Amino acid sequence: MYTVSRAFLAAIRTGHTVLTRVEVWRGGSLLEPDLAYLSGSVAMDGTTGGVRSVLSLTCPGSAAMWDLLAPVGTEMRAFRGVRFIDGTTEMVPLGVFVIDSQTMSFGVDGSIGLTCPDRFARVQRARFPAPTTTNGGAVAEAIRLAVAAVAVASTNTATSHAQTRKQIWDRDRDQAITALVKAAGAELFFDRAGLIVARDVPVLTMSPVWSINAGESGVMVGAGRGRDRARTYNVVIALPESTDGAVPFAPQIAADNDPASATFVGGLFGYVPTFYSSPLLTTAAQALAAAKTILAKSTGLAAQLSLSAAVNPALDPGDVVSVILPGGAVEIHLIDTVSIPLNVGTAQQITTRSTRPEGDIPS
Repeated sequence: MYTVSRAFLAAIRTGHTVLTRVEVWRGGSLLEPDLAYLSGSVAMDGTTGGVRSVLSLTCPGSAAMWDLLAPVGTEMRAFRGVRFIDGTTEMVPLGVFVIDSQTMSFGVDGSIGLTCPDRFARVQRARFPAPTTTNGGAVAEAIRLAVAAVAVASTNTATSHAQTRKQIWDRDRDQAITALVKAAGAELFFDRAGLIVARDVPVLTMSPVWSINAGESGVMVGAGRGRDRARTYNVVIALPESTDGAVPFAPQIAADNDPASATFVGGLFGYVPTFYSSPLLTTAAQALAAAKTILAKSTGLAAQLSLSAAVNPALDPGDVVSVILPGGAVEIHLIDTVSIPLNVGTAQQITTRSTRPEGDIPS
């Protein structure tokens, strides 16, 4: 979760004035500090690699607006915050976005529609002009490839020391980065400041950062439950895929061995495996770590919640939250997707997953 003050979190649960702002930047210069818009939202999705956040915006359909946003290299920065009772304010950045699609309708109610992904879109477009080689630390190499496409600062908190064999990539820079961090049990994305972050894949054992509840001082507007077993696995088998004649290691198996889990391998869910292989896996230890990371994502699909809540713009995919359902049942969930509306009065939509039994309250 983006770091905010205690007063900010308290204000979300009580009365406050919502503030939003969208800025227009080009070449490091601020062109428009407060862009006029009709509606907008930021959608964040941590379930897949690549683009993590997308800004959707509808603006008044004037020729001046079209010309302002049209030039290549134009970026948008969105914010949402609060004005406290004493008149002070606190704003939360929502991301740095590249204008990817721009449409304009004409007429009395003419408008301009914008779809703006985060800076990873620039990485996806920066395909290799010639075959490129990676060799060494998987996470460090992924960061190197990302920085070569978007020259910004990076932060690496991933604990993996996975080393990869020499690998040649043909054209797809995005595919290379995704494969490298997956083999290391990590993820790479652009944060709210538009900078590169590499970190371990979030897991449910982390401490909750926010409580979503109904009732007095609650933020929950509505909730729905779902279970999707079609692509849920409780065993991941990582296999060697040597391309350089190296002696292969034995298949490494990560399984859901928690008897309290809905997808326990010894329970009614059964033994449902999925397989992962990559030439980037060089040792049994690295393969097992990758298998455990994939398992953490796949088993969680057994228990899902769709939440509608008062907007907390600091929430991110990968955050662990405590959900208190009507009736008092407490569940620990990990956020997969979250929307942050830029319109006052629109609720926040959150989807989560958990492998904890319903009503389980962690000690």
